[in-house]
Amino acid sequence: MIVRLVRASRLLEDTTSTALAKPIVLSSLKAIKTSVLCNVEARCRYRSAGVFSYLKDILDVILKGGEQEENDAEDKMLVEQVFTTLAAICLGDDLNALQVRKIEERV
Repeated sequence: MIVRLVRASRLLEDTTSTALAKPIVLSSLKAIKTSVLCNVEARCRYRSAGVFSYLKDILDVILKGGEQEENDAEDKMLVEQVFTTLAAICLGDDLNALQVRKIEERV
């Protein structure tokens, strides 16, 4: 649900369109991480929910953003949250870890 809401808002298409774009994406990452830690049994559902592609899209947007000093701290925080969320999703779930490994090989 979280991924669908952010994708529906089209914040990842233009993060400069609103001042709240990056805080909303950051909040979505924290919500995903919290939900995966609180609901260990549902970790397998994150693959089918498109969370991995969502995380990749966030990293792509940050990399395309270039070197902007005013957004540098926000971007660093987003990258940190992406990787900690990814680690939480893969924690104890071999299929999620395998999926991430396969995505990494394609990139």
